[in-house]
Amino acid sequence: MAPASWMDKQLQQLAPTAILLGFAVLVICCRTNALRYITTSQILPSECWHQIKHVSGCPTRDQEQDEVYWTALSRMCCQAYPETILHCQIIDDSIFPACFPRMTVKKGYFMEIEANTTGNPVLKVRPCSEGYFEVGERQSDTLRYPYCLEGKSTCRENGQMLLCRGGSEEDDICICSHDYTPRPNTLDCQQGFNQHSGCRCVKQLCPNGTRRLLSENSEISCKNVSRVFNYTCYPIPEEDSPKPCDEVTESHPDDEQDQRRKKGVLEERGHSNSSVSSDVLIAVLTSVVVIGLAAAAAVIYFLWRRNSGTYIVLNKPDLFKKPTDA
Repeated sequence: MAPASWMDKQLQQLAPTAILLGFAVLVICCRTNALRYITTSQILPSECWHQIKHVSGCPTRDQEQDEVYWTALSRMCCQAYPETILHCQIIDDSIFPACFPRMTVKKGYFMEIEANTTGNPVLKVRPCSEGYFEVGERQSDTLRYPYCLEGKSTCRENGQMLLCRGGSEEDDICICSHDYTPRPNTLDCQQGFNQHSGCRCVKQLCPNGTRRLLSENSEISCKNVSRVFNYTCYPIPEEDSPKPCDEVTESHPDDEQDQRRKKGVLEERGHSNSSVSSDVLIAVLTSVVVIGLAAAAAVIYFLWRRNSGTYIVLNKPDLFKKPTDA
């Protein structure tokens, strides 16, 4: 019973691996069967199609024997089209073979095979997409993909910043930021580098009162940027140094005149404002007094009219006759 249980245990351990391998084989088979072969108005021999389908795509040309095979395949596929050579591109999940005269694709560009409205194959040459570049010229029949292959440096690794743009023909150039220095500390790394150079940035702060004088051009073309600089810490000029909040600075005569002029204007405005306020206050008080006196006079007159009668004044000032009824 022991050997049987051991065998079951081994099978249980190998089951996940077998499932993964089976899934990988299934994916490869499905991908191979899913490949689409684009045909055009050009009539290529059946043996040509057989060879292309046999390699499941466009044959590689990395080794010397690959070139020998490609030369024979091109001669067989394009025998009906003199002075042409086989071109083959992988476009998404499609294989596009066609016969064209060989042409040179200049740096900064890529080539794509397309079919026009009449079904004839044509070659389209376009500049590299943003984020990619091509540094050299290439022959059209060697381009297996319809895009530029070289990806640009992002300059986003630790301590890096972008120095300049290389366009579609060159890579972008990175340098270390102000608090970092390049390692290894060689001239190549000091004058800018890309992601394939092996340069990296390590943190190294400048002493107090000093700083590194580095260029920060970013979006300027690398053709117009001077790359002659180093990572030496230089003293910060006095005019650029931050001043303490309680520091007393020496005033310039012109500044003093401006301050006095501003002060005089403010005082004049304050004096005029106070004068206007005083005049308004006096006018208000005068109006209140006049209105009060008029009201008092009206009340006195009303009371006098109410209690008044007819009085007879005698010869003697201390005798009065009571008022008679009218």
